[in-house]
Amino acid sequence: PLQIFARKLSGGSSLNIPFIAAAGDAVFSNLALIFAIGVAIGFAKDGNGAAALAGAIGYFVLTKGAAAIDKDINMSVLGGILSGVIAGLLYNRYHDIKLPDWLGFFGGRRFVPIVTSLVMLVLALIFGYVWPPIQDGINAVGHWIVGAGAVGVGIFGFLNRLLIPVGLHHVLKQSIQASEGRVIVAEVVGEFAPLYPAVTNAELATAFGADLLLLNFT
Repeated sequence: PLQIFARKLSGGSSLNIPFIAAAGDAVFSNLALIFAIGVAIGFAKDGNGAAALAGAIGYFVLTKGAAAIDKDINMSVLGGILSGVIAGLLYNRYHDIKLPDWLGFFGGRRFVPIVTSLVMLVLALIFGYVWPPIQDGINAVGHWIVGAGAVGVGIFGFLNRLLIPVGLHHVLKQSIQASEGRVIVAEVVGEFAPLYPAVTNAELATAFGADLLLLNFT
């Protein structure tokens, strides 16, 4: 809520303070990385920071490696969740590992980011080829929903909630957000007309926590 408030406070219809907008966007633009760190700590049996570091490194290896295969890949928050889960599990398994004396410096918790990087490198290779068809399928569904009218609104709401647990709702929303913004005049928001005769999609979406992207269907 604080980030949403900061974004609204700094918008063109409010105080228009760019640095507040940047602060508000900082969390939203890095949600996947935040998930990677938070989930890794949550899965680690002792919540050690080494798991968080491994989660962050794993996320970068996964996303950058997959993007090297297909630059249009967007795993959204799912990439962060996957990296965090794997980093946390690997931490629990290897945080007390003993290596030969000549590799002793890299033993214990220091080994966790290393093994996480190797595992995520393999996953980056796999997802680099497996994920694009999945992403294209979700985008195709989004574009179909845009042209489906009232039925599309209902389907969007259902799929949006269904995909939230794995973070893929962001991929679906991108297709909806890409539709042209306009003034809302449809019956679905008619109750706002007496007070706000010219409420735009962006303003209304911001007011409701950026969760009413279905308002593009007007």
